[in-house]
Parts: sequence; C-alpha cells; structure tokens
Amino acid sequence: ALCSASANDRLRICFDVAHAHVYSRESSELWFQKAEPYIAHLHLSDNDGKHDQELAAGEGTLRWDPVRDYLKKHSSITATLEVIGEAASIKTYKVLAL
Repeated sequence: ALCSASANDRLRICFDVAHAHVYSRESSELWFQKAEPYIAHLHLSDNDGKHDQELAAGEGTLRWDPVRDYLKKHSSITATLEVIGEAASIKTYKVLAL
C-alpha cells in the first residue's frame, strides 16, 4: 500500500521470502503477485515456517518453485543469499538453478 500510495516511483521493496514464510499467512505466490511492481530485491533463505533460521534452500519447508519462477521471469531483480556458510550458499544457488 505504501509503494502504490507514493508519488515516488523509486520507492521499492526488498522482499524476504523467509520472513514471509514465518510471519505471513499468505503464500509467496500471492506476495509476488501483489507486490510485483514494487519488488527490487529478494533476500533468500529457508526455515521451518516457525523461526527465521537462515537455512539453505531445501532444508526447511519453504516452497522454492515460486521463488525460482519469479527470479527467472524477472531477470533484473537482484537477490542476497541470507544463509549461513559457503556450503549453504552453494546449495541454495543449486536449488534456484539460475
């Protein structure tokens, strides 16, 4: 609502898929659909849906297909892997298959 209400077209969102998985009842697909015009960056990590654990993709319960599809569809969107350690970063990158 804030982005759409703003007259500043530079106001954008950094969407954290793990935070949405823990703190929202809405799916990532719905978040992507609603916020699509405003998402400029993604923070990527997995968790159990209860705690923000910064796990590698596939080690929690987050559905990664919608995230992968969104990134493939929007090649200008940047992302940060918010996982702990090099092995988790590599695993997440492989799950995303970008």
